[in-house]
Amino acid sequence: MRGYYGDTQAGSRLRRSRIAKGFVSASAAASAFGWPLATYSAHEAGSRAWSREQLEAYAAAFDVPAEWLGEGRYPPNRATFDRLRVIAEAPVAEIAERLAQLKHGKAHVPQWRRLSAARFAKGFSSAGQAAAFFGWKHSTYGSHENGQNRLTEASAQRYGKAFGVSPQWLLDGSAPSGLPNDGDPSSADIMHDGSPGAVDDLGEIRRPISIEDQKGVVVPHLSDIPGRRLSIGAHWSLPLSIVPKELADTNLFALTVTEEFELAGGLRPNDVVLVLPDLLYKQAIAYISVVEGDPQIHLSESRYHEDQLIGSVIAIIWRAHVVSFSHDPV
Repeated sequence: MRGYYGDTQAGSRLRRSRIAKGFVSASAAASAFGWPLATYSAHEAGSRAWSREQLEAYAAAFDVPAEWLGEGRYPPNRATFDRLRVIAEAPVAEIAERLAQLKHGKAHVPQWRRLSAARFAKGFSSAGQAAAFFGWKHSTYGSHENGQNRLTEASAQRYGKAFGVSPQWLLDGSAPSGLPNDGDPSSADIMHDGSPGAVDDLGEIRRPISIEDQKGVVVPHLSDIPGRRLSIGAHWSLPLSIVPKELADTNLFALTVTEEFELAGGLRPNDVVLVLPDLLYKQAIAYISVVEGDPQIHLSESRYHEDQLIGSVIAIIWRAHVVSFSHDPV
Protein backbone atom coordinates (compact mmCIF):
# COMPACT_ATOMS: atom_id res chain seq x y z
CA MET A 1 0.00 0.00 0.00
CA ARG A 2 1.17 3.54 -0.65
CA GLY A 3 0.16 6.91 0.67
CA TYR A 4 0.08 6.54 4.47
CA TYR A 5 3.78 6.78 5.30
CA GLY A 6 4.05 10.18 6.94
CA ASP A 7 0.92 11.31 5.08
CA THR A 8 -1.09 14.08 6.75
CA GLN A 9 -4.29 13.00 4.98
CA ALA A 10 -3.90 9.47 6.34
CA GLY A 11 -3.20 11.05 9.72
CA SER A 12 -6.44 13.00 9.46
CA ARG A 13 -8.37 9.81 8.67
CA LEU A 14 -6.72 8.18 11.70
CA ARG A 15 -7.73 11.08 13.94
CA ARG A 16 -11.31 11.09 12.66
CA SER A 17 -11.58 7.30 13.05
CA ARG A 18 -10.46 7.63 16.65
CA ILE A 19 -13.10 10.31 17.27
CA ALA A 20 -15.79 8.18 15.60
CA LYS A 21 -14.89 5.34 17.98
CA GLY A 22 -15.53 7.61 20.95
CA PHE A 23 -12.03 8.60 22.06
CA VAL A 24 -11.98 12.36 22.61
CA SER A 25 -8.18 12.64 22.70
CA ALA A 26 -5.14 10.88 21.31
CA SER A 27 -3.98 10.13 24.84
CA ALA A 28 -7.27 8.37 25.68
CA ALA A 29 -6.93 6.05 22.68
CA ALA A 30 -3.24 5.38 23.28
CA SER A 31 -3.92 4.53 26.92
CA ALA A 32 -6.85 2.21 26.08
CA PHE A 33 -4.87 0.20 23.52
CA GLY A 34 -1.43 0.37 25.12
CA TRP A 35 0.21 2.40 22.35
CA PRO A 36 3.10 4.81 23.01
CA LEU A 37 1.46 8.23 23.03
CA ALA A 38 4.33 10.01 21.28
CA THR A 39 4.29 7.49 18.44
CA TYR A 40 0.54 7.52 18.01
CA SER A 41 0.35 11.32 18.12
CA ALA A 42 3.06 11.53 15.45
CA HIS A 43 1.04 9.16 13.25
CA GLU A 44 -2.06 11.35 13.60
CA ALA A 45 0.03 14.38 12.71
CA GLY A 46 1.53 12.59 9.70
CA SER A 47 5.05 13.28 10.90
CA ARG A 48 6.17 9.68 11.37
CA ALA A 49 5.98 6.64 9.09
CA TRP A 50 3.53 3.86 9.88
CA SER A 51 4.34 0.19 9.58
CA ARG A 52 1.87 -2.22 8.02
CA GLU A 53 1.38 -3.81 11.45
CA GLN A 54 0.57 -0.45 13.03
CA LEU A 55 -1.88 0.39 10.25
CA GLU A 56 -3.74 -2.89 10.75
CA ALA A 57 -3.74 -2.42 14.53
CA TYR A 58 -5.29 1.04 14.19
CA ALA A 59 -7.85 -0.20 11.66
CA ALA A 60 -8.90 -3.03 13.96
CA ALA A 61 -9.06 -0.80 17.03
CA PHE A 62 -11.19 1.86 15.35
CA ASP A 63 -13.27 -0.53 13.23
CA VAL A 64 -12.40 0.87 9.80
CA PRO A 65 -10.95 -0.89 6.72
CA ALA A 66 -7.15 -0.71 6.51
CA GLU A 67 -7.32 0.21 2.82
CA TRP A 68 -9.41 3.26 3.60
CA LEU A 69 -7.37 4.27 6.64
CA GLY A 70 -4.09 4.02 4.74
CA GLU A 71 -5.00 5.16 1.25
CA GLY A 72 -8.52 6.57 1.37
CA ARG A 73 -9.91 3.78 -0.84
CA TYR A 74 -13.61 3.22 -0.19
CA PRO A 75 -15.06 -0.31 -0.17
CA PRO A 76 -17.99 -1.32 -2.42
CA ASN A 77 -20.24 -2.20 0.54
CA ARG A 78 -22.79 0.62 0.70
CA ALA A 79 -23.28 0.66 4.46
CA THR A 80 -19.53 0.79 5.10
CA PHE A 81 -19.10 3.37 2.34
CA ASP A 82 -21.70 5.66 3.90
CA ARG A 83 -20.18 5.28 7.38
CA LEU A 84 -16.68 6.09 6.15
CA ARG A 85 -17.94 9.06 4.20
CA VAL A 86 -19.41 10.53 7.37
CA ILE A 87 -16.10 9.99 9.18
CA ALA A 88 -14.17 11.61 6.34
CA GLU A 89 -16.45 14.56 5.61
CA ALA A 90 -18.56 15.49 8.63
CA PRO A 91 -17.39 18.31 10.90
CA VAL A 92 -15.38 16.80 13.73
CA ALA A 93 -17.86 17.83 16.41
CA GLU A 94 -20.71 16.07 14.61
CA ILE A 95 -19.14 12.77 13.55
CA ALA A 96 -20.61 10.67 16.39
CA GLU A 97 -24.03 12.29 16.02
CA ARG A 98 -24.14 11.68 12.27
CA LEU A 99 -23.02 8.07 12.64
CA ALA A 100 -25.77 7.44 15.20
CA GLN A 101 -28.40 8.91 12.90
CA LEU A 102 -27.03 6.98 9.93
CA LYS A 103 -27.20 3.74 11.94
CA HIS A 104 -30.90 4.32 12.59
CA GLY A 105 -31.61 5.24 8.98
CA LYS A 106 -32.35 8.88 9.74
CA ALA A 107 -31.33 11.81 7.58
CA HIS A 108 -28.89 14.02 9.44
CA VAL A 109 -30.24 17.33 10.68
CA PRO A 110 -27.36 19.36 12.17
CA GLN A 111 -27.62 20.81 15.63
CA TRP A 112 -27.79 24.43 14.51
CA ARG A 113 -30.63 23.58 12.12
CA ARG A 114 -32.67 22.03 14.94
CA LEU A 115 -32.15 25.20 16.97
CA SER A 116 -33.18 27.37 14.02
CA ALA A 117 -36.31 25.24 13.47
CA ALA A 118 -37.25 25.51 17.17
CA ARG A 119 -36.87 29.28 17.10
CA PHE A 120 -38.86 29.57 13.87
CA ALA A 121 -41.65 27.32 15.23
CA LYS A 122 -41.93 29.57 18.28
CA GLY A 123 -42.74 32.49 16.02
CA PHE A 124 -39.42 34.36 15.93
CA SER A 125 -38.54 35.30 12.37
CA SER A 126 -34.85 35.91 13.08
CA ALA A 127 -32.13 34.92 15.52
CA GLY A 128 -31.72 38.56 16.53
CA GLN A 129 -35.42 38.87 17.40
CA ALA A 130 -35.27 35.82 19.66
CA ALA A 131 -32.08 36.94 21.38
CA ALA A 132 -33.55 40.39 22.07
CA PHE A 133 -36.81 38.95 23.43
CA PHE A 134 -35.10 36.56 25.89
CA GLY A 135 -32.24 38.89 26.78
CA TRP A 136 -29.47 36.69 25.36
CA LYS A 137 -26.24 38.07 23.98
CA HIS A 138 -26.70 38.29 20.22
CA SER A 139 -23.18 37.04 19.51
CA THR A 140 -23.57 34.00 21.78
CA TYR A 141 -26.93 32.91 20.42
CA GLY A 142 -25.88 33.73 16.87
CA SER A 143 -22.80 31.52 17.15
CA HIS A 144 -25.03 28.62 18.24
CA GLU A 145 -27.57 29.09 15.47
CA ASN A 146 -25.04 29.53 12.69
CA GLY A 147 -23.15 26.41 13.77
CA GLN A 148 -19.96 28.16 14.82
CA ASN A 149 -20.24 26.83 18.40
CA ARG A 150 -21.80 23.61 19.66
CA LEU A 151 -24.48 23.69 22.35
CA THR A 152 -23.64 22.76 25.92
CA GLU A 153 -26.13 21.00 28.18
CA ALA A 154 -26.79 24.32 29.93
CA SER A 155 -27.45 26.23 26.70
CA ALA A 156 -29.64 23.40 25.36
CA GLN A 157 -31.70 23.58 28.56
CA ARG A 158 -32.01 27.35 28.22
CA TYR A 159 -33.05 27.27 24.57
CA GLY A 160 -35.30 24.26 25.03
CA LYS A 161 -37.24 25.99 27.80
CA ALA A 162 -37.53 29.21 25.78
CA PHE A 163 -38.71 27.55 22.57
CA GLY A 164 -40.76 24.76 24.18
CA VAL A 165 -38.75 21.87 22.74
CA SER A 166 -36.72 18.99 24.15
CA PRO A 167 -33.21 20.04 25.25
CA GLN A 168 -31.95 16.53 24.45
CA TRP A 169 -33.34 16.81 20.93
CA LEU A 170 -31.49 20.09 20.50
CA LEU A 171 -28.27 18.41 21.68
CA ASP A 172 -28.29 15.17 19.70
CA GLY A 173 -31.54 14.84 17.75
CA SER A 174 -33.13 12.31 20.11
CA ALA A 175 -36.91 12.04 19.65
CA PRO A 176 -39.36 13.39 20.60
CA SER A 177 -38.47 16.89 19.50
CA GLY A 178 -41.26 18.82 21.17
CA LEU A 179 -41.98 20.71 17.95
CA PRO A 180 -45.65 21.13 16.96
CA ASN A 181 -47.06 17.71 16.00
CA ASP A 182 -43.62 16.38 17.05
CA GLY A 183 -42.26 17.52 13.73
CA ASP A 184 -38.63 17.43 12.73
CA PRO A 185 -36.86 19.64 10.21
CA SER A 186 -36.13 17.53 7.15
CA SER A 187 -32.77 17.48 5.41
CA ALA A 188 -34.75 18.20 2.26
CA ASP A 189 -36.22 21.42 3.65
CA ILE A 190 -34.86 24.67 2.27
CA MET A 191 -35.41 27.25 4.97
CA HIS A 192 -33.25 29.75 6.79
CA ASP A 193 -34.97 32.67 8.50
CA GLY A 194 -37.79 32.08 6.04
CA SER A 195 -35.50 32.39 3.04
CA PRO A 196 -34.55 29.87 0.37
CA GLY A 197 -31.11 28.40 0.77
CA ALA A 198 -28.41 26.40 -0.96
CA VAL A 199 -28.31 22.82 0.32
CA ASP A 200 -25.36 20.43 0.37
CA ASP A 201 -25.46 16.63 0.17
CA LEU A 202 -25.53 16.25 3.96
CA GLY A 203 -28.65 18.37 4.20
CA GLU A 204 -27.15 21.58 5.56
CA ILE A 205 -28.11 25.04 4.39
CA ARG A 206 -24.81 26.68 3.65
CA ARG A 207 -25.84 30.24 2.88
CA PRO A 208 -29.08 32.11 2.24
CA ILE A 209 -29.88 33.10 -1.33
CA SER A 210 -31.39 36.54 -1.80
CA ILE A 211 -34.67 37.04 -3.61
CA GLU A 212 -32.76 38.64 -6.49
CA ASP A 213 -30.70 35.46 -6.88
CA GLN A 214 -33.61 33.01 -7.05
CA LYS A 215 -33.65 33.06 -10.85
CA GLY A 216 -30.50 31.00 -11.09
CA VAL A 217 -29.15 27.60 -12.00
CA VAL A 218 -30.00 24.40 -10.13
CA VAL A 219 -27.22 21.79 -10.16
CA PRO A 220 -27.07 18.30 -8.58
CA HIS A 221 -24.65 17.60 -5.74
CA LEU A 222 -23.03 14.27 -6.55
CA SER A 223 -21.99 11.87 -3.81
CA ASP A 224 -18.79 10.86 -5.61
CA ILE A 225 -16.82 11.55 -8.74
CA PRO A 226 -18.42 10.29 -11.99
CA GLY A 227 -17.44 6.75 -12.86
CA ARG A 228 -17.75 5.41 -9.32
CA ARG A 229 -20.77 4.77 -7.09
CA LEU A 230 -22.97 7.83 -7.55
CA SER A 231 -26.11 9.27 -6.11
CA ILE A 232 -27.55 12.77 -6.00
CA GLY A 233 -27.68 13.82 -2.37
CA ALA A 234 -29.31 17.20 -2.96
CA HIS A 235 -29.29 20.15 -5.31
CA TRP A 236 -27.70 23.57 -5.16
CA SER A 237 -29.60 26.64 -6.34
CA LEU A 238 -26.87 28.94 -7.61
CA PRO A 239 -27.17 32.61 -8.57
CA LEU A 240 -26.37 33.43 -12.15
CA SER A 241 -23.62 35.71 -10.90
CA ILE A 242 -21.26 32.77 -10.29
CA VAL A 243 -22.21 30.72 -13.36
CA PRO A 244 -20.82 31.96 -16.71
CA LYS A 245 -23.68 32.59 -19.14
CA GLU A 246 -22.28 30.21 -21.73
CA LEU A 247 -22.33 27.38 -19.14
CA ALA A 248 -25.81 27.96 -17.71
CA ASP A 249 -27.38 25.23 -19.86
CA THR A 250 -24.56 22.67 -19.57
CA ASN A 251 -24.48 19.58 -17.37
CA LEU A 252 -22.79 21.20 -14.35
CA PHE A 253 -22.58 19.42 -11.01
CA ALA A 254 -21.40 20.17 -7.48
CA LEU A 255 -18.88 17.92 -5.75
CA THR A 256 -17.38 17.79 -2.26
CA VAL A 257 -13.59 17.69 -2.22
CA THR A 258 -12.82 14.78 0.12
CA GLU A 259 -9.58 13.94 1.87
CA GLU A 260 -8.70 11.34 -0.74
CA PHE A 261 -8.08 14.04 -3.35
CA GLU A 262 -4.59 15.17 -4.23
CA LEU A 263 -5.19 18.88 -3.78
CA ALA A 264 -4.00 22.03 -5.54
CA GLY A 265 -5.14 25.57 -6.15
CA GLY A 266 -5.82 26.37 -2.51
CA LEU A 267 -8.64 23.81 -2.24
CA ARG A 268 -9.03 21.86 0.97
CA PRO A 269 -11.07 18.87 2.16
CA ASN A 270 -14.83 19.49 2.44
CA ASP A 271 -14.82 22.43 0.03
CA VAL A 272 -17.69 22.18 -2.45
CA VAL A 273 -16.79 23.00 -6.04
CA LEU A 274 -18.77 23.54 -9.24
CA VAL A 275 -17.57 21.27 -12.05
CA LEU A 276 -18.02 21.36 -15.81
CA PRO A 277 -17.81 17.67 -16.76
CA ASP A 278 -15.52 16.16 -19.39
CA LEU A 279 -14.32 19.45 -20.87
CA LEU A 280 -11.34 21.76 -20.45
CA TYR A 281 -12.60 25.25 -19.69
CA LYS A 282 -10.04 27.98 -20.28
CA GLN A 283 -11.17 30.05 -17.31
CA ALA A 284 -11.19 27.09 -14.90
CA ILE A 285 -9.51 27.50 -11.52
CA ALA A 286 -8.39 23.85 -11.57
CA TYR A 287 -9.03 20.48 -13.23
CA ILE A 288 -10.09 17.11 -11.80
CA SER A 289 -8.65 13.86 -13.13
CA VAL A 290 -8.57 10.29 -11.88
CA VAL A 291 -5.18 8.59 -12.14
CA GLU A 292 -4.99 4.91 -11.15
CA GLY A 293 -8.18 5.30 -9.15
CA ASP A 294 -6.99 8.37 -7.23
CA PRO A 295 -8.80 11.68 -7.82
CA GLN A 296 -6.44 14.60 -8.37
CA ILE A 297 -6.96 18.33 -8.61
CA HIS A 298 -4.32 20.05 -10.71
CA LEU A 299 -3.71 23.45 -12.21
CA SER A 300 -2.04 22.56 -15.50
CA GLU A 301 -3.97 21.40 -18.57
CA SER A 302 -1.01 19.24 -19.49
CA ARG A 303 -1.44 17.01 -16.44
CA TYR A 304 -4.25 14.96 -17.83
CA HIS A 305 -5.06 12.33 -20.41
CA GLU A 306 -8.39 12.55 -22.18
CA ASP A 307 -9.68 9.34 -20.63
CA GLN A 308 -8.69 10.52 -17.12
CA LEU A 309 -10.35 13.94 -17.15
CA ILE A 310 -13.42 14.36 -14.93
CA GLY A 311 -13.93 18.03 -15.60
CA SER A 312 -13.00 21.65 -14.98
CA VAL A 313 -13.51 23.33 -11.60
CA ILE A 314 -15.10 26.68 -12.43
CA ALA A 315 -16.05 27.92 -8.96
CA ILE A 316 -15.82 27.21 -5.24
CA ILE A 317 -19.40 27.41 -3.98
CA TRP A 318 -18.73 26.53 -0.35
CA ARG A 319 -15.59 26.89 1.73
CA ALA A 320 -15.17 24.28 4.46
CA HIS A 321 -14.95 25.42 8.05
CA VAL A 322 -11.44 25.48 9.52
CA VAL A 323 -11.48 23.98 13.03
CA SER A 324 -8.69 24.90 15.43
CA PHE A 325 -8.05 23.68 18.97
CA SER A 326 -6.26 25.28 21.88
CA HIS A 327 -5.89 22.03 23.86
CA ASP A 328 -5.19 18.35 23.29
CA PRO A 329 -6.56 17.77 19.74
CA VAL A 330 -9.82 15.86 19.66
